[in-house]
Amino acid sequence: MEKTNGLSEYLCGHLSIEEIIYPTDDSCFDLIFSGKYSPNPSELLSGELFPALIKYLKTHYDYVIVDTPPANLVIDAVLIAKNCDATIIVVESGSTDSREAARLVKLLENAQIKILGIVLNKTSFGKKRYGYGKYGYNKYRYGKYGYKKYDSIYDAYLQEAEEPRKDR
Repeated sequence: MEKTNGLSEYLCGHLSIEEIIYPTDDSCFDLIFSGKYSPNPSELLSGELFPALIKYLKTHYDYVIVDTPPANLVIDAVLIAKNCDATIIVVESGSTDSREAARLVKLLENAQIKILGIVLNKTSFGKKRYGYGKYGYNKYRYGKYGYKKYDSIYDAYLQEAEEPRKDR
């Protein structure tokens, strides 16, 4: 399968903004692909072209949604988020470590990135209690093993990040 030109080609200066925007079947929805592999994505995202792209998109579109690699694995997501109005954290039910999620929240807050919320994906709604990892909720309150109560999963993340790990 041939790789599609996209963001990396623009950031390298090989293509213009207009050349990397692809229309879809929906007249209200366009896409920009990541592009071919780039050996230095962090450097490219830190340059002048990425903020210029976001500025252009904000003037031509009502909403701009940027999907990034996992923020705890590479710095690219944070570099991208610094150029956006806000971010949404996505965590996978039963897979995302709560301490890693808490570290991410603190990292984004320290970078002064506005967090709109946290999305829990890949969860089963057929169970009476659902959540991710050791957090679940019922009766509109969050709890850790049913002992501690938190007003939100966000508060649970922050509290969890401050507690020492007992499994190390």
